[in-house]
Amino acid sequence: MIKYIKTNKFLFICLSIIFVSSFFASLIQTNFGSVKIELRNLQTDDGQNLVYDLYKPKAANADNKVPFIVVVPGFQRSKEALSNIAIELSRRGFAIALIDPYAQGMSSSSISRLAATTQGYGMFALVDYAHDGNFPFVNINKIGSTGHSMGGNAAIRGADYFGKQAIKNNTKSKLDSVYISGYVLTLRENILKDSKSNMGVSYALYDEGAFRNELSGWDSGNMEIAPESLRLVNSVLSDKDKINKVKLGHYYGKKENNSLRVVFNEKLLHPFQPYNKEATANQIDYFEKVIGFPNKINSLNQIWQFKEFFTLINMIISLVMLIPLSRALLRINFFKTLVMPIPEALPMQSKKGKVVFWFIFFLSASIACLTFIPMVDIAKVLFVEAAARDLTWFFPQRMNNSVMLWAGLNGTIGLIIFTLSYYFFGKNHGTDTNSWGLDISYKNLLKTFFLGFIIFSLYYLILFIVYYLFHVDY
Repeated sequence: MIKYIKTNKFLFICLSIIFVSSFFASLIQTNFGSVKIELRNLQTDDGQNLVYDLYKPKAANADNKVPFIVVVPGFQRSKEALSNIAIELSRRGFAIALIDPYAQGMSSSSISRLAATTQGYGMFALVDYAHDGNFPFVNINKIGSTGHSMGGNAAIRGADYFGKQAIKNNTKSKLDSVYISGYVLTLRENILKDSKSNMGVSYALYDEGAFRNELSGWDSGNMEIAPESLRLVNSVLSDKDKINKVKLGHYYGKKENNSLRVVFNEKLLHPFQPYNKEATANQIDYFEKVIGFPNKINSLNQIWQFKEFFTLINMIISLVMLIPLSRALLRINFFKTLVMPIPEALPMQSKKGKVVFWFIFFLSASIACLTFIPMVDIAKVLFVEAAARDLTWFFPQRMNNSVMLWAGLNGTIGLIIFTLSYYFFGKNHGTDTNSWGLDISYKNLLKTFFLGFIIFSLYYLILFIVYYLFHVDY
């Protein structure tokens, strides 16, 4: 055993780093043991299934009830994408449900074509579940939600949905406060008028999706003058108090009747918003204002970056590990026939060869660039049901279908260009086809596929063990 470890020393070093980094990432995620994290599953309407991580402060119990926040990641994102928000809010004393939105992560698909709009990606069901008293440690009068991008849309829709309920039943809204990050398209009068929740909005000034907003050009992401942010604020002001320019970071309305409104406009791009210290601090300050934290910690005191650092190390080392892992498997007698000598280097490129190389490079890149949008349009024709967001067994992921067609087309074009370049140029200029690695027996080809399958399986087995032990991944 010792001899085997010495022979594969690099592999065991990689494994050791992965497990040690995962341990430290887990420590930070649980705030050094003061927060308990559980993977839970909620059976919702019509056989749907919502999976979420429950972050429960150990001090929370039936005699010491705490606020409860549902965190909703955006489109095609699993719960791990917003673990930083869950970490920061839970270490300040909130109970957090970090969900896998419907049709994402481990949750089931949705029966609705508009899961964010009509179900809050599952958030509505979880808010109802919490408000019904199923978490004895939760203060049901202090339930909120936050989300980024389409998760932000879910939060807006939640304010509207539970606001309508409150108006109908003449009660307080089940959703006390919401925080909307990176989404303003549905801040419309018909939705805002029924909100009975405090509402905070954070929008990146340089959001690349701002072209869809009502203003155009450089002003499209400017929340000081955006019609969307003005509607948000003016919806709770009297006619004489209505404004024509929003003061960023200023709270409008009253906390007593859940009409507080605030807008932030960080100088960021859309995908960086959830992972920025200033934007995270703004969200923390918002929840301190509207609900109040049991544990008072300065909003700039953040530790989520360290968890991300350790999982980044894991991701890098796990990819490096593929080399010693493959080498260890190739030492097994069954796979030894796959080990071949390294082909001799090709001759130095001539000037003409360099011209051909760079011509092919830029030609291929241009084709890839120009064919993406057409493939998006073709995907709508080939995958009609998926494009309409209908449930279907046939390639249901509408966003990925376009990428699949684009990759297939460009892969085919690439093979054609490669073949033509060989027959018209490389064949007569010293290209050795043996260097391509295509000269392989059927037996070794099958072994190669089998080896790839084993490496793939072992890689994810290690990941699953890490997740089981430490509840972190990479």
